[in-house]
Amino acid sequence: MQAGADYLITGDKAHFGKWMNEPGATRTGTLIIMRPRPFLLFLESKRGQR
Repeated sequence: MQAGADYLITGDKAHFGKWMNEPGATRTGTLIIMRPRPFLLFLESKRGQR
């Protein structure tokens, strides 16, 4: 969060599962925690929108 990241990519459902795919407000903006595959699919979809 201190780095100002928009996304945290992790497979650790034990620690981050309840926050997965839910935007969370931070002091510097919004952080979205995602698993690797959904994040890559998200990037692919954004790439196709250009």
